[in-house]
Amino acid sequence: LYNSADNCMRKLTCLSKMSTLTTSVVLFLLVAFVNAGYWKLCDDGGDGVEITDVEIKGCTGPPCVFKKGENATVNVKFTSNNNYDHLYTSMCGDILSKCLNLKLADSDECDEGATCPIKKGSKQEITVIVPIDKHFPSVTVVAYFSMQKDNDEDDPKKGEGCFEVEIKLE
Repeated sequence: LYNSADNCMRKLTCLSKMSTLTTSVVLFLLVAFVNAGYWKLCDDGGDGVEITDVEIKGCTGPPCVFKKGENATVNVKFTSNNNYDHLYTSMCGDILSKCLNLKLADSDECDEGATCPIKKGSKQEITVIVPIDKHFPSVTVVAYFSMQKDNDEDDPKKGEGCFEVEIKLE
């Protein structure tokens, strides 16, 4: 009888530990999915900065809804892999395989919250204001947010770092 009760207690303890471990793994995967659910790094986005987190105000999942005639707010956290006097943010929307630039309220990251000059290894956070023109068509597009050394970069999908997100203009 003692041996049976001891085995039973061991099994219950094991089951309890397995249940706790399973719950922890599921919670970890759920948090990872939610955090990375609506944005991803660009395939060819450069390695000058490491984008660590993106938060788009009001976005709960793809696509993120941007209201026409209003401003969208995008918070970006990154770590610099180089020294920069300035970095600039650009944004474009991919429409019919052409990335059309969207004008930002201010593209200078020093004005958006970064501590300039930006030092290698520094952790930065910027807030980008995206004015959404009321005359934009109601479409869903992939938008690319890029950090660049020059304010007039030819390819908005390239630069020091880039992420993409699906947005719906309505």
